[in-house]
Amino acid sequence: MAKANIAAYREAYEKRGSTVGAQRPFPGGAAIGISRQVTVAETDAEALKIAGPAYKVWHDSLTKLWRDNNVEGPSFARNTVDTVEKAIDPGAHIAGSPETVRQQLAEQIDALGVNYLVMAFNIGDMAHEDALRSITLFGEEVMPKLADL
Repeated sequence: MAKANIAAYREAYEKRGSTVGAQRPFPGGAAIGISRQVTVAETDAEALKIAGPAYKVWHDSLTKLWRDNNVEGPSFARNTVDTVEKAIDPGAHIAGSPETVRQQLAEQIDALGVNYLVMAFNIGDMAHEDALRSITLFGEEVMPKLADL
């Protein structure tokens, strides 16, 4: 879904020649980003062990009122899947060791042509110490290796 949305944005931007509203300089031209949930741990298995239950709580909370009232949720969230494994497959959630996370983010940056990322490191009922460890590993071991992309 991100690829199609980014392509549509690029096409509209090319036709218009600029963004709508105030012009804000951004490295690499127009700001084009993606939002991802990210869980970093020492190993891929540990990241999945942390992310799985937390994702389930996040998803159940997000969809509770829709399920209770038998209504469709807002369009931005209709494609939200119910397990972290299903979210990992298309790249909406990235979980793994620092090297796995770096590799998956680099692949998405390259494939989508984005120049910024919005990431959620603490979802559902994730333990505070797990979220802090994920942020620390990302900052120390992943982000520096993505700086040149």
